Amino acid sequence: MKTRLLVLLGISMLAAAQAEQQDARPIKIILSAALLENEFEVRKGHYITCIDILKKYGYQNPCIVDSVRSSGPTFLDDYSSNVLYSCVNDARLLNKGVNEAKSLIAAFNHFNFHDDDMIIKMTGRYYFASRNFLNEVENNPDADAVVRVEKNGNILTGCFALRGKYFKEFLQSINLEKMEKDLVCIETLMGNYLIRARSEHNIQVVYLDKLHIAANVWGWGKNHFFQYQ
Repeated sequence: MKTRLLVLLGISMLAAAQAEQQDARPIKIILSAALLENEFEVRKGHYITCIDILKKYGYQNPCIVDSVRSSGPTFLDDYSSNVLYSCVNDARLLNKGVNEAKSLIAAFNHFNFHDDDMIIKMTGRYYFASRNFLNEVENNPDADAVVRVEKNGNILTGCFALRGKYFKEFLQSINLEKMEKDLVCIETLMGNYLIRARSEHNIQVVYLDKLHIAANVWGWGKNHFFQYQ
């Protein structure tokens, strides 16, 4: 009788552990990159810094999508086994957000993301100045989105988290031709999508005042450092 009870207890504990594991929603990382020849060494330093900090905070082997090249290897393959060279970048476009959207669409067509995955998208030129954002995502397992919203309603798309099925839906909702023609920024599209998704799907969104990320961004002939507090 005692042996039978121990067996039943073991089965119960195993079932509970399996249920807990199934209930856990994996957190995945997408880093967007653009290995432009004229900025290669500068961007290389930025991307390595971003990846190293993610590793320090417990996130190794991120999914990386480069929008410029059609094949590797590059230094990115030294830091992750999940690198996609999508070659979707079109330098002729006025709206650079279109290239970002095309890159993310390519990533979702390539990587095996599940609907319940919580996906953190980060521009590779950015890096975490603290673990604050990751803590928010980890400590809100029922949230479908963790974002910073600007005063105009735009979402900062350099760093946000979105549930897999809603991420896919957002990307499918984008009209790339209209986006370029009307110069609609991807931050506006994301803000509008979350408003619709909250109304139609009752998704749970965590809005943050601070992201604690930093970046060195090339523009106007020199590097510019900025930090979102």
